[in-house]
Amino acid sequence: LFYSSRGNVFPWTALLSYRDINYLTLPEDRLEKGVMVNVRYIYSSTVSFQLLSTYEILAYDQLMREDRDSNVGITLIYRMTPNLQAGLDIRRFGRRSTESDLDFTDDRFALTFMYGSRPVGR
Repeated sequence: LFYSSRGNVFPWTALLSYRDINYLTLPEDRLEKGVMVNVRYIYSSTVSFQLLSTYEILAYDQLMREDRDSNVGITLIYRMTPNLQAGLDIRRFGRRSTESDLDFTDDRFALTFMYGSRPVGR
């Protein structure tokens, strides 16, 4: 299930997902349920902020394991020229599992530059 709003100042997207995956030859059948929300705030013609959050539950019946994955991040996007924009991305990835050695938290920072022969995103 998917919904997207293309507002001028607050465009946003929400997604609900559900998958039941059944492998014929592997004991890794799983049930996936998740939600994703992506909100953008357009501050000006050159600066915008983007918030992304995802949460997913993965249930492995034959392995008797359940993972809960999350991803939360914020991005600052700055349009330097019509053809060049820079982004600063800060994110936290995490997993909580019924198997303790699969738990993790990962903090990431990224600086990106995007160039296009035509004007890049707004």
